[in-house]
Amino acid sequence: MYGLVNRAIRDCVVEQFGEPTWLKIEEASKTDPSHYVTMTSYPDELTFTIIGVACEVLDVDSTTLLRTFGRHWVLNTANKEYSHLMDFSGSDLRTFLLNLDQMHEQVAITFQNLRQPSFSLEESDTETLLHYRSERSGLTEFVVGLLDGLAEHFNEPLKVTLVSSRLEGADHDVFRLQF
Repeated sequence: MYGLVNRAIRDCVVEQFGEPTWLKIEEASKTDPSHYVTMTSYPDELTFTIIGVACEVLDVDSTTLLRTFGRHWVLNTANKEYSHLMDFSGSDLRTFLLNLDQMHEQVAITFQNLRQPSFSLEESDTETLLHYRSERSGLTEFVVGLLDGLAEHFNEPLKVTLVSSRLEGADHDVFRLQF
């Protein structure tokens, strides 16, 4: 993952728990400022190590941390780094979700070799499903946090329910969305 992700984790922790807490995480994860350079690609394992150590130091489970980080990503990181893409991707939640893959394609122009996820919306008369595909495992709760942050960003109510999980053998995650 790119340093932008690691930096956003740092910013999320500092914002909610303070710089001294972050320094404990940095020390325990054996990282330093060189691991948080925005445009530098780092092994995924580094990011997952930072998350794991943060869970230990903060005494929270990974579900809580990943959801908090997902929400922070939308409301802080994305709004600062990609506000123009956020604006162009839709003025309401449903439209934005329909345009997520196109937004990621634009981000990929900036980040070489970006391995972005894929999202698709499936709508019927009875339900709306969001399909999330990624070569990375373990980010389902981060996506839930992203959706919570997007609902807040667009000031729209949203209930998210995981109906199919990659961790339980499905080939991708599927969320039921209730607007």
